[in-house]
Amino acid sequence: MIKLFRQIRRSLIEQNKIGSSTEASAKVGNYFKYAIGEILLVVIGILIALQINNWNERKKTENSGKKLFNELYDEYSETGEILKHAKEGNDLYISFLESTLNNWNRLDLETLESFKRTEFQKNNLSILFVLTSYSQFNDPKNDIFKKSIADGTISLVDDEFAKNLSSSYRLMHRLDEMITQEYDISKEITLHIGKTYSKILNGFKRETTNKMDSKTLDLLLKSFRTDGTLKYLLNAKLEFAESRSKILSSRYQSIQETLKAYSYVRKEQNQINQ
Repeated sequence: MIKLFRQIRRSLIEQNKIGSSTEASAKVGNYFKYAIGEILLVVIGILIALQINNWNERKKTENSGKKLFNELYDEYSETGEILKHAKEGNDLYISFLESTLNNWNRLDLETLESFKRTEFQKNNLSILFVLTSYSQFNDPKNDIFKKSIADGTISLVDDEFAKNLSSSYRLMHRLDEMITQEYDISKEITLHIGKTYSKILNGFKRETTNKMDSKTLDLLLKSFRTDGTLKYLLNAKLEFAESRSKILSSRYQSIQETLKAYSYVRKEQNQINQ
């Protein structure tokens, strides 16, 4: 197209040279044609430049979207692993509480050891630590997701994928809320045991590395049998742990389904990059 206009321009110039003796009006008309041709050349050049620039921008945006998707995918995969390990620890905790409560009326050191939860039996202090402790849940590091929400780049990835991530991370805040509530119950248990069994625990400090002797621990456990308040508080902790397990399980399953659904996208992008 540009070549054609150049030919027309040269033709007009030649005509002006040859027809220099013609009337002035004819020359003006030729000059107008020449000017229009020059304008069209400039306009076409600008349009082509804009088209190339738009293509480059689309390519950059597309590459940015692919890069962000891969980063979010990896971050989401790490979140799944965190939830998996959290659920394993939580299930162990549930098992311990269930065993303790199911054997409440015959609770003693021998019964405790029969639970076969050696993770909690490394020393005689473990029983008190587990009963008065509260769950720990480390929030997944979703910094990339948070940043993409803040700067709006989340719009560069698939909308359904972004919604799945948002839903999972939002529900994880509920876990933190539950842990805060459980912490309050654990404080009540600590205060209750310290006040009710002060004579048995007299002289014993948790901060020391000394193990509680078996006789004292056995007496303490037997004393728990008639303690309805302590049993009620432990049942409340168990309910929180069971609710937490359901959330962890559903979120982990949801994450795995999302990762599987978009694994082909990740695979295609990796092949292109190679």
